[in-house]
Amino acid sequence: MEYNIGDRVICTKKYSKIKVGMIGTYVHYSHNGNPDNGISWDELTSGHNCSGRINDNSGYYLPYENIAKYAATEEDKFWNEVRKRNYDYEL
Repeated sequence: MEYNIGDRVICTKKYSKIKVGMIGTYVHYSHNGNPDNGISWDELTSGHNCSGRINDNSGYYLPYENIAKYAATEEDKFWNEVRKRNYDYEL
């Protein structure tokens, strides 16, 4: 397995509801699923809970060829914190 639980990933190829550029956290590897990589997506609310591994419906499974490891920049970290706190912030 290339990914560890908690790794940040980015979608590199559209898959169903998941668009290129969406960012999430790796939460589950399923040995008997296809696709078999469970991701909790930062901006998804209409997914599922990745077999009970997350508490909301931000989960969706993707194949390996649709994701890559993501290294967040400081700006990304800032905006993710803003999103978590549900701030309305305009530039």
